[in-house]
Amino acid sequence: MKELKEYLREGEKVRWQGKPEAFPLMENASKGGILRTWLLTIVIISGILLAYTSSNDNWSKGFVGAMVIAGIALLCSPLMQKSKICKQKYYITDQRVIVEMNENERHSMELKDIDAIDVIHDAADQDCIVIGSCMLGKTRKQMRWLACHPRINMVDNDKKGQAEGLALYGISNAAAAMELLEEGAAGCVA
Repeated sequence: MKELKEYLREGEKVRWQGKPEAFPLMENASKGGILRTWLLTIVIISGILLAYTSSNDNWSKGFVGAMVIAGIALLCSPLMQKSKICKQKYYITDQRVIVEMNENERHSMELKDIDAIDVIHDAADQDCIVIGSCMLGKTRKQMRWLACHPRINMVDNDKKGQAEGLALYGISNAAAAMELLEEGAAGCVA
């Protein structure tokens, strides 16, 4: 938490902290998506390579290599998502929600700017919290994606670079976090 202290504003206090609980690669809502990604990757890359090699006598090693690398990257993407989520830490202060993606990357959303909050019970083995209306509606099957890709405001100059949507993935104490988020969104934080 030493590094977090440097990120906190003067007088800002951490009221809750959490992190993703350990989870298997294929859980609840993610299993179908992962299997579909793997199957489609193998079928499409194999099909492209088969069509290319059967219609060309002089293969381009660059093209074949690029297709193999693309296939490997797609096959590894669920592992990379899991790794990225496992490194995350979550904080709720008296002013904002902070998602620490790793030691060098943090995103925050002001409590007063929260326009929607939801607990998703069946996307992971533990509850997930989605913050911000821009994240709602596409949550269950995309929860890992949302957790890895906070929605950042890149347009509004007053709030440029601030998070508009965050996902807290697989936390064991979601009820305590929700209570603080609801208080903060209502402007009741002391």
